[in-house]
Amino acid sequence: MEAKARSLTDASGKPLAFSGHAAFSALTALALAGLAVFVFLFGNYGEELTAGLDDACAKVNLDAAKRLEALGNVDQAVMQYRRALSGRFRHVEQRYICGISLGDLLMREGRYAEAIEVYSSLPQGAYAKAGAYTGYVTALARNGNVEEAARLGVEWLAKANAENNREQILWANEALGLLRYQKHDLDGALAYFAAAATVNPSTKTNVDIARVLYEQGKSEDALSHLQNILDDKELQPIHGRAAALRKHILSREGDA
Repeated sequence: MEAKARSLTDASGKPLAFSGHAAFSALTALALAGLAVFVFLFGNYGEELTAGLDDACAKVNLDAAKRLEALGNVDQAVMQYRRALSGRFRHVEQRYICGISLGDLLMREGRYAEAIEVYSSLPQGAYAKAGAYTGYVTALARNGNVEEAARLGVEWLAKANAENNREQILWANEALGLLRYQKHDLDGALAYFAAAATVNPSTKTNVDIARVLYEQGKSEDALSHLQNILDDKELQPIHGRAAALRKHILSREGDA
């Protein structure tokens, strides 16, 4: 005798019927359950998830900007840096790096006003390290904002000294010396140039010391300083500059 196919039945033995309405109701229930899970997760972790996406997008733009800059595609790099800055970095330090990088690029391209706008838009936290001031002070000085450049230059030097960063100490003293020189503060310029030369005697500011001494009317001191440079074989890199200035001073003294 053949076995009959078994079907699902209810308690009375009647076959169960699955209508289209029942199937739709089951799918709807599943969808609502999924939505509830999504609402729960987004309600509890939505901000974190969104921040993660924003951070990823900002990083992508920052990385793209650095690659474009390395390739020499300045305009595209600037655009990507600006896109990154308009995004949301998870860690504020990355935003600072992005802003300083954009400012430095604009400064190197001679777009000083744009660079200053970027630098000044960053909070003080972006300038926690001495190196962050280099482009900012340079852009201000080259744009004619001498007083503001000098003010920030003092902060730069203080940070460099606190870090004991000899390279930054050298650059900050050189910059401040030139700024004082532009303001016709010869004593101030001399002090900063001397400090720079103490860090690195081969720097061109060692020759500028003689220039300032000469402009102060101290011709003998200027010539003596230049001769000391020329007598020091370790200062060979600046011998040409020292010899040229010495010749100039002697010619001027001869004409006097």
